[in-house]
Amino acid sequence: MLEYLGALKTAIDIFKGIKSELPSGEKADKAQAGIDKAEAALKTAEADVAKALGFRLCKCTFPPQIMLWKEQLKTNVCPSCGHQYPPKIEERRPGRFGGAP
Repeated sequence: MLEYLGALKTAIDIFKGIKSELPSGEKADKAQAGIDKAEAALKTAEADVAKALGFRLCKCTFPPQIMLWKEQLKTNVCPSCGHQYPPKIEERRPGRFGGAP
């Protein structure tokens, strides 16, 4: 499945190169619309595969962003919005909530 997604991305990149050589106009606009649709389908497929592999997904965009594990933070982080899962839990310090300082 991952090989298929890689091949699809390569094909989209090739179409982008061909599209840039077309004269501007209706045909170029149709080509761009097709490329945009294919890119959206690829991103959705990547998110589906990531979810099936156990990755967390952030819902800040559609298709969802794949959250990646950051070892130094010990959490999953969205590359788009920075959301973390599990969320950070603030450490309680003595005296902060009415306790002794």
